[in-house]
Amino acid sequence: MGGELLPLEKWVDVVDAWKDAARSGLVVSAFPGVKSEALFTQTDFKAVELDSPLFRWAADGAEQENWMERYGRAIVESLKEEWDILVLPSHQEVRDFLVSEGIPFLLLYPAEGYKEVWKLRLEAQGYEGRVVSTVMENWEDWIRGCRAQQGCQHFVLSADEATEHGYS
Repeated sequence: MGGELLPLEKWVDVVDAWKDAARSGLVVSAFPGVKSEALFTQTDFKAVELDSPLFRWAADGAEQENWMERYGRAIVESLKEEWDILVLPSHQEVRDFLVSEGIPFLLLYPAEGYKEVWKLRLEAQGYEGRVVSTVMENWEDWIRGCRAQQGCQHFVLSADEATEHGYS
C-alpha cells in the first residue's frame, strides 16, 4: 500500500496554487481513509492534522456534548499558526463549520463507484471493523453529502487515480 494520496508533484501544485490565490495555507477536509502521511514525511510542507476523535469521543466511547464547539475553537486556533496544509476530517459538522466561518477549504473524497476498493483500502490501513462497517454503511450518504457540499473546492479521487498510486 503506497503512502501518497496524490503524486507529490500534484500536492506541490495544489498548495502552490492555493498560496498564489493569496490564501495562507491549504485547509483540506479529507474523507475517512485518505492517508495524509506523505504530506508529513515526503514533502517539505509543514502539515498539521487536527484529529477530531480527541474532541468527539469520551474515554468510555460516548459522544461528548458540544464536541464540535470545542473542535471548532481548536480549528480557529490552528488557523493562527504557521503551516502549509491543515488536514481535517470530512464530517458534515466540520464542513458546515468551515463554511459558516468563511474558511476556504479543499474537500477531498473518493468517487462514488470506489466503495469496494475503499473498503479494502481501509482494511489494509488497519482500521478496525467498526470503522470500516460505519464507512460502508454510510458510503452513499457521505459521498452524496460531499458532492453536494457548497462553499469549497472539490477534489474527487477516482479509482483509476488511486490504484495508479498504490491505493487498491
